[in-house]
Amino acid sequence: MKIIQSRLEGIPGNIVDSDAIQFASRKVAAVSGDARRALDICRRAVEIVEYTSGKADNTSIPSTPTKTRPFGPKGQARVTIAVIKQAINEATSSPLQQYLRHLPLTAKVFLAAVLARIRRSGVGENIMADVIDEAERMAKIAGDSEIEEMLLSSEVIARKGIVGGGRMAGLISAAIMLMEAGVIGLEMKKGERAGRVRLSVGEEEISSALRDDRQVGRMIGT
Repeated sequence: MKIIQSRLEGIPGNIVDSDAIQFASRKVAAVSGDARRALDICRRAVEIVEYTSGKADNTSIPSTPTKTRPFGPKGQARVTIAVIKQAINEATSSPLQQYLRHLPLTAKVFLAAVLARIRRSGVGENIMADVIDEAERMAKIAGDSEIEEMLLSSEVIARKGIVGGGRMAGLISAAIMLMEAGVIGLEMKKGERAGRVRLSVGEEEISSALRDDRQVGRMIGT
């Protein structure tokens, strides 16, 4: 909150409500803790207010708040929690977010494992074998029979769009698909399990897209 408040000091009129800043901070902290993400959301919220206020320059300003415009007590347009929510909704409805939410289960599990491995190792690039091991560890504690079968079964399975097998060979296919989509960087010159994996998009993008997923959401942050 302090970082955001200091960056927003230059905005004329001090139009961002403190509870709106707190709301944005809490939302972002729950996903990634990246202050830059919260700043982007607040900046977008300010743009929304400025645009909305500008469109109504030739109309009378009501003395009470309305559902369409975020006015303060003296008719001044302000960034409220409602505007922050609108900015967050825009951020989470981007083409990338939509793509990530509709990935096959195997790919979602792979991304969750990559995130977990980055947090565990402290580096952005990790060995594929470590990511696979991370996925298996998470599968054991996820409590989801479908994920457990997909990752831990000794036989290759193919149903409901899921492809997997022992040590999760299907993760390699998922990784290639994500690489082709530009979500991850992948180097496989030294063999599949010795390859290296890194994210090509922000960690917060993946966390935001998958945290509410019925199956994989519980694996985020495990």
